Amino acid sequence: ELKDLEKSSKQLLAYGFTAQETLKSIDVLGNISAGVGTDKLPQLILAFGQVHAATKLTGAELRQFSEAGVPLLEILAKQFKTNAGAIQEMGKDGQIGFKDVEKALTSLTSEGGKFNNLMDNQSKSLNGMISNLKDAWGIFLRGEGARLIEWAKSFVAVLIDLVSNKLPAFIAKITEISPEVQKESAIK
Repeated sequence: ELKDLEKSSKQLLAYGFTAQETLKSIDVLGNISAGVGTDKLPQLILAFGQVHAATKLTGAELRQFSEAGVPLLEILAKQFKTNAGAIQEMGKDGQIGFKDVEKALTSLTSEGGKFNNLMDNQSKSLNGMISNLKDAWGIFLRGEGARLIEWAKSFVAVLIDLVSNKLPAFIAKITEISPEVQKESAIK
């Protein structure tokens, strides 16, 4: 949902990503999280941000990606034309840079990649469409909808006054001038 993407964007900016890098990264990490579970997005943002800040991949971040369901070890092994053990050693020695990790994750979301275009596909499902509706409503309320909210609050205040003050006074007046109404209400 939009609020999650906004929060994730702020986190990436805090890790030193530029606005352009943030947009690209959100697209990549969003597509991956659509495949491994949208609840994993914060974990992916954390690991990716830590790699960016440190400028290299460590065993801790590699483990975070693996725990989130991202086959980063496998993709890096293909990318470096080696095996998983060698990648783990390279990670321990600080030989895998941020750009290598970024390239590997991007390959997962590019055409033919395991997580290619998953956010778009998810947005076309019923749950995705409902999420998009919530996002559209939220955006509306931030802009023109704010005026609607103020009008609705004024309208509700008028209704509260009507029910609390005017209606009881009206009923009291009718009761006072109509003995028939008094008899009818006494029977009930």
